[in-house]
Amino acid sequence: MTIRSIPAALVAALLASTVAAQTPYTVQQYGPTCGPIAQGDVMPRGLNNYQFNLMLSSAASQEHVVLIMGLNETATPINFGMPCLLLTELIYTELHTTTMGGTYTWHQQIPQDFLGQARFQFATVDFCQATGRLVVRTSNGVQLAHI
Repeated sequence: MTIRSIPAALVAALLASTVAAQTPYTVQQYGPTCGPIAQGDVMPRGLNNYQFNLMLSSAASQEHVVLIMGLNETATPINFGMPCLLLTELIYTELHTTTMGGTYTWHQQIPQDFLGQARFQFATVDFCQATGRLVVRTSNGVQLAHI
């Protein structure tokens, strides 16, 4: 490879990585948070296969966290120790635990026939035995949509 072909090869590599990174999905954050932060991305996993990654940060270490999945956006007030908002309807939930660093990541293969949108939110749950108080803090929401 000559010195003159290095810039051309570099441009070609950058363009190829940009094209490979494009997906037929958008991921957008919405709504307020009561502390925990949710964000997401979509990564290609082979020809016409994509993985949705949903990440939680700014939570407590080894804390219970509920992953909430729904279709429609809501703004339902909840108050378990502090006023927060439920930002998606409760269609499906899963219980998990944060890492020592107060994070959690959920991965899901996107079905090839998924052409709509889905909404996600986390809720951290802490029960203090000394006070008998339940504290639920909700994250912002994340919307996954097919373009």
